[in-house]
Amino acid sequence: MLSISRHHAYTLITSGQIKGRKVGKSYKIPKVYVIDFLLQNNEADTLAQKENS
Repeated sequence: MLSISRHHAYTLITSGQIKGRKVGKSYKIPKVYVIDFLLQNNEADTLAQKENS
């Protein structure tokens, strides 16, 4: 969904930027967490654009 590498996804999970759940040896990221991540980043981008204007 995000078109990022597996390594980058693991980095986002371990840094706490996106929530994920460990299932066995791998992580799963529920779709709702992906949507939350995208919305949070969109809000941050919008605020940064307002500050630069």
